[in-house]
Amino acid sequence: MKTNKKLAFISLGAVAMAIIGAYSYSNGANAQAAQEPAAAPKASSIPRYVGSFSAGLINAITYTPSCPGYVFPMDAAAIQESRSRAFVEAEVIRFRNIREGMDNYEDCMIENARRDIDVISGKLSGYLTAEAGKEAANYSALGEAARANADRIRSGGGGAAKKKKGAPATAAPAETGVFVSTYTKPAGRQIGSITAGTADAINYSNPCGAFLGEVSANHFANVVGSAAFNSLVDYLQHMPEKIEEFRACRNEQTNEDYDLIQLKVQDGVNAVFVPVKTNFERQYNLVNTQLNLHRQPGGLLAPASTPRPKAPAPAKKKRG
Repeated sequence: MKTNKKLAFISLGAVAMAIIGAYSYSNGANAQAAQEPAAAPKASSIPRYVGSFSAGLINAITYTPSCPGYVFPMDAAAIQESRSRAFVEAEVIRFRNIREGMDNYEDCMIENARRDIDVISGKLSGYLTAEAGKEAANYSALGEAARANADRIRSGGGGAAKKKKGAPATAAPAETGVFVSTYTKPAGRQIGSITAGTADAINYSNPCGAFLGEVSANHFANVVGSAAFNSLVDYLQHMPEKIEEFRACRNEQTNEDYDLIQLKVQDGVNAVFVPVKTNFERQYNLVNTQLNLHRQPGGLLAPASTPRPKAPAPAKKKRG
């Protein structure tokens, strides 16, 4: 049942920038590599029963399928105690097709688990796309903030009104400190988590979420002095490298989470299905045994016994 397919990586194109240039982290290269169009899935006759997940880290969640429970439809004790040939004959007919019900139950469990895995695949792919979108929008906003404050910094950094001719000179505003990054590249296993609910309602997140940087538009709005401003611009120029590192982390970790979710779904199916299947085989053997007993001599299904022909009487001797 495990599909092992990987989620689509979200890859953004490289950025070429200049000082106070177009700070647009292009996501025009989001498209996946060209693939053969997938064939439309065949309509399934199996009803849809959406499974559910518990909340928590992916390595600790549980999955519960929701197919209607299977109940063995025959009673070995009733067959054993029956004195009705018609009843036992009817049970023989039912027994011939009894595995069909179990097969339908198994199909329901497996097919719906696969559908739930497909739903989760879409959820995780959507998460990757959404986080990439946040990064692109945030990076563009930071670029706009840099451009919006460039002229202020070039004109002296204070943003005050021009001094009138003849007015006494005023001291330049004190320059704020140069920005120093404390960025650390994400490393190691970053296990994601989900909210509780049905497969189509859960939400997924990962510690390698969208990287929105260590600076904000307020940094550019409040910075004073060219050196401090240029330190922000320098950070902005190198920010795409950090975004790519987070995206690589996010893609890798989300795919590992996806593989783990598939195992959790498989475990959840087995936890419900295996006991039912075991009980089915036990009940099946009990019924089969009782039907076979009825086929033995003296049983309700035993063939009618043919009376043995009487031996011919010995011929009477003639008297001499």
